[in-house]
Amino acid sequence: NVINQHIVYFGLLYRYGFSSLTNQTTNEVANYRLTTFPGFRVSLKYNFENTYGYRIHTGFENINVERMGTTNSIGNLPDRANYIEGKLSFSLSKLF
Repeated sequence: NVINQHIVYFGLLYRYGFSSLTNQTTNEVANYRLTTFPGFRVSLKYNFENTYGYRIHTGFENINVERMGTTNSIGNLPDRANYIEGKLSFSLSKLF
């Protein structure tokens, strides 16, 4: 930990996973594969002499989902979709 100096973090990320989506109107359930590449993250952290600090974190991801299977072949859930996600968070910290 560094005191009274800004600490900058940069990150490049890859995300892979699985998800399930349900349409309750048609009782359709579909399984999806999720991938994110590239994703970017930037954080700024600062610790004060009084042992308190803060962090500002922002991120951006382009999430791609592709359907792997469904319970209803003529349902309403999409085969593929693209989502853009942005995040901004602020946190306070206490050093021990």
